[in-house]
Amino acid sequence: MESCVKKAFSLLILLIIGSAVAAEAGEAILGPSAFGPFSVGYRVQCLQDAARSFGDGRTRPVTLHLWYPVARPEGKPMEYKEYVWAARGGAQGREERRRDVLAAYKSVPVEMGADEIVLDNYLDRATQAHFDSPPGPGRFPLILYAPSLNADPFENAELFEMLASHGYVKAAASCLGWENANSERNSRGALAQWGDLGFLLNQLWRETFVDPDHIGLIGFSWGGMTGLQFALSRPGIEAVADLDGAQGMAAYRAVAESFPLWSPRRLRSPVFYILPEGEERDAGFFSQTLYADTYIWKMPAISHRDFSSDLIINRRRAAGDPKTAETERIYSEIAAKLKIFFDWHLKKIPSSRADWMASPKQEAGWSMRPALPAPPSPALFIEIIEKQGEDRAVALFRDLRRADPGLLLLDEPRLLEFGALWGPERSEDLFKLLTINLEMYPRSADTHFWLAQVYLARKDKSAALRSLEAALAIDPNHAKALRLKKKI
Repeated sequence: MESCVKKAFSLLILLIIGSAVAAEAGEAILGPSAFGPFSVGYRVQCLQDAARSFGDGRTRPVTLHLWYPVARPEGKPMEYKEYVWAARGGAQGREERRRDVLAAYKSVPVEMGADEIVLDNYLDRATQAHFDSPPGPGRFPLILYAPSLNADPFENAELFEMLASHGYVKAAASCLGWENANSERNSRGALAQWGDLGFLLNQLWRETFVDPDHIGLIGFSWGGMTGLQFALSRPGIEAVADLDGAQGMAAYRAVAESFPLWSPRRLRSPVFYILPEGEERDAGFFSQTLYADTYIWKMPAISHRDFSSDLIINRRRAAGDPKTAETERIYSEIAAKLKIFFDWHLKKIPSSRADWMASPKQEAGWSMRPALPAPPSPALFIEIIEKQGEDRAVALFRDLRRADPGLLLLDEPRLLEFGALWGPERSEDLFKLLTINLEMYPRSADTHFWLAQVYLARKDKSAALRSLEAALAIDPNHAKALRLKKKI
C-alpha cells in the first residue's frame, strides 16, 4: 500500500513538473515589456512579379508577409501556427492539409531531438498579431526583411511583432531561388532575393500607411548578404542591420563578390553588423564601409542559428538545451538594440541617439566607426574638373586619398577621355589628371600610353619611351603603344 502511495505521489510530481515545462514552452521569447503602444496587424498577399519569370515561363510569385501597427485590433490574436500555414500554403486548406503542413514544419527539429509536445505548445500559443486588422492612422517607417537561405518569412516573427508594436511596418517574403522554390547557393540565388526585395519595396510605396521616405532593412545569414547588395544599389535605404550575414563566411564570399555593385565604399547607409563571437567570420567588408557609420557587435555565447526566434524555439527550447535561457536573454538584448538603432536612423528620435551611443560603450566585442565625409559622385567630380579646373580636382583628390588611400573616384577610362577632348594644346593639364588616374589604377596600360603622348608634346622622347615600355609591360599587345613606339 505504501508503495502505491509513493508511486502516485511521484506521478503527481511529474505531472506538475510537466505542466510547468509545457507552460514555459508556450511562452514567447520577448516579454511584455519589450512591446510598444501599438497592437500588431498581420496580413499576407500573394503577388506576381510580371517582370520576372519563375521556370517554365511562369510569372515569379512573391508572397508578401506584412506586420504593421494597429490602433484597434479586430478579433483575437493569431496563434503561432497560423504563420506556418500562411508561409507554407496551408492557410486556406482543409484541416488535413493544415495538419500535413505542421507535420512538415516539425519534422526537421524532431529528427534533431526536439520534443514534439514542446513544439505543439509553442505553435498553439497566442502571438501579438491580429490577422487582417486595419492599420493604425498615419504613416510608419518601413523595414524590409531578407530571410536566410530557403527560410520562412516568419523566422524572426517575434522581432517583427515587437518592431510593429513600436510603430514600424515589417515586410518579408520567402527566400526562393531564381527558377525554383529552393534557392541556389550562387549569384543567381542572391539576385533572385535581391529582386524580391525591390519588388516588395515598389509594392509598399503605394500603401497609405507606409512612410516612403524612411526605409530600413534587416537581413539574416544569406539574407544579410543580399540585404547589403540591395542597400548598395538603393541609396534611399537609411539604415541596414546585418545579422551574421553570409558574406562573412568563406563558403559565400565569392557569391557576394560576384555582385556587380559589391563595393563597400558605395555604402552610405548606417550599418549594424552583429555576429557570433565564437564562429569564424571575415568582417573585411565592414573594414571598408568608410562612408557609412559602421557598428560591429560580436556577441558571446550564441551561435549562428540564435539570430532567429523560430530556430531558438526549434533547436534549443524544444530540444531541452541548457543554454536556452541565456540565448533567449541575448536575443531579447539584440532585439532591443535593433529597435534603438532604427528609432535613431528612421524615426530620428533625439533620445534614441543618446541611448544608442551610451548603451554599448561597456560591451565587450563592440566597435564603432563614424563615416568619413562622402566623396563626390563620378559625375560631380567630372563637373569639378570642367567648371573649377583640374588643379581644384587634383587637390580634392589628394585630400580624399589621405583619408581613404584605397578610394577610386572614377572608373579607369573616365579621365582618359580628356586626352581626346583637350588635345596636345592642353597636355600639361592632362598630365595632372593622368597622374591621379595612375594612382588609382597603377596597372593601367592606357594611362601610360597617354602619358607617353604628353611627354612627346614636351619633346621628351626618353620619358615617352619609358611610358610606352611601362604600358607594354602591362599589356604586351597594346596596339596603340606598339604603333607609337615604332614612330619614335
